[in-house]
Amino acid sequence: MVEISHAGLLAVWEQGSARDAVERPLALLVATTPGASWADVASLPLGARDRRLVRLREDLFGTEVAASWACSACGHRLEVSFSTNSLPTEEAPDAGERLLSHGPYRVRFRLPTGEDLATARDEQTVEGAAVRLLDRCLIECRRDDAVLAAADLPPEVIDAVEAAMEEADPGADLWLEGACTGCGKSNVMAFDIASYLWAEIHASAVRVLWDVHALASAYGWSEDAILAMAPARRRAYVELVTG
Repeated sequence: MVEISHAGLLAVWEQGSARDAVERPLALLVATTPGASWADVASLPLGARDRRLVRLREDLFGTEVAASWACSACGHRLEVSFSTNSLPTEEAPDAGERLLSHGPYRVRFRLPTGEDLATARDEQTVEGAAVRLLDRCLIECRRDDAVLAAADLPPEVIDAVEAAMEEADPGADLWLEGACTGCGKSNVMAFDIASYLWAEIHASAVRVLWDVHALASAYGWSEDAILAMAPARRRAYVELVTG
């Protein structure tokens, strides 16, 4: 990863804004990883992709994260703070072929990637997207010597394949836990580093744009000149302008 200036932040924000929520994480990685192509990042297992997003987040905003969500029982807002240093660091080396044996069933599969998510997004339901995603990742299914379609696999075999995927790519699903201070219920929430990081990038870019607007309006300075200022000096000028 590279250190990103405020001008660079705006460029990354522009590229992310041009993509939807599925492609945006890939756009962020391409924009901030020297020499990386779209195909490079799209073929990463999801855990490896998200680990790179975590490192980008550390470069931009540090290691401390504050997350919140509504209690599933009473709706009370839960606040959880943690360090990205506590997140899994293991990465699947690639999305390549794996083999699962489950009773008489033999299933060859690979790990889901960002490209797979982009394909599954066209489904109308979450369930349909999950089926599409799994179907893309199943290479061959057999029961003894008979070749099966993915749709012919029983639920317990599908569950076993999904569990094997999670074990092979532990960083693909990040979970936060917290006890509600309102009702005491224990809550678990999926932590989506891609959407969390994008929200931070968007908010930071809007703040930078506001600074540019305020100083350009007051002094007639160009955007390039304003962005070239040290952040502390720019904020001092903004405070003078806004009072």
